[in-house]
Amino acid sequence: MSEFRNLEKTIRRPRTALLLLLTACALRAAEPPAPDPLRDLARLRQDSNPARLDALKEILRERGIPFELQPFESKESPLGRKAGTNVVMTFGSGAREITVGAHYDAFEWKDNGKISQGMVDNGAGTIVMVRVAEALKDRPLRHRIRVVLFDKEEIDLGGSKAYVAARKPGEIAAAVNVDIAGFGDTALYGMGKTEGDALLHEVLGVICGERRLTCLEFPKSPPSDDRSFQAAGIPAISIGFLPRLQAYQAWLFLNGGKDSGLQEGYLPPILKINHTPEDTLDKVDPGTLDLATGLVLDLLLRLDSAME
Repeated sequence: MSEFRNLEKTIRRPRTALLLLLTACALRAAEPPAPDPLRDLARLRQDSNPARLDALKEILRERGIPFELQPFESKESPLGRKAGTNVVMTFGSGAREITVGAHYDAFEWKDNGKISQGMVDNGAGTIVMVRVAEALKDRPLRHRIRVVLFDKEEIDLGGSKAYVAARKPGEIAAAVNVDIAGFGDTALYGMGKTEGDALLHEVLGVICGERRLTCLEFPKSPPSDDRSFQAAGIPAISIGFLPRLQAYQAWLFLNGGKDSGLQEGYLPPILKINHTPEDTLDKVDPGTLDLATGLVLDLLLRLDSAME
């Protein structure tokens, strides 16, 4: 009985109780929703990016996730598309927001008038965002969190540029981007160099350590929608996944220079998938979607607790 009395005294201490509560919330956040993600991902295989948008809206309606559309115009795509549409889901309230997003558009080929199936780039990231949004429904938050599915990332980052331009200066406290998260057990990330990026780096490092997840920072990382936020001076991080060996090889390819040790002419396997007909559903591992969903949810909720 003495052990129970000691536990009761401990829990009555306000600071300890708060820490226990925050830990419990973080653990709950780490559990991704149950539905089969590959079923929804397969529905994004469409003949055009507007059709891809229609399929995405249908998925969100079926899940009961409220959303708004942000139409915009930007640089013309290879298939002559100037208009684009971002999909915006809002949770919580407040003067400042944490933005988390992924692009849903697929690469377009002008010569044959078709689009990539876009399952790894970036249907996987899109489904991760749907699952994140589903987990945020009815969850108490200190800040407003906006889950944004960007259009026209493949065309000069059109959607994210339009989204950032529509926000007031200082409105976005931090941004998290997910791109190329279809398979693999190792997280790779790139980020900006503002003072606020230090908090993103610190929180992600803690999460990776607790989860015993290998996380590689890429000083030079592939351009994605995080660049639009960084250009506006907003702390931003972009997260992807690859198998461990491929992740280290990709790091050397992008950051190793002449002394990388890679064979001359080496091309990372992911570049043989992205923007090619090989970007198909069979490349996607549902386990990686679970990893990415849990990591992003954990990151968002810890940022929500840590930021002013």
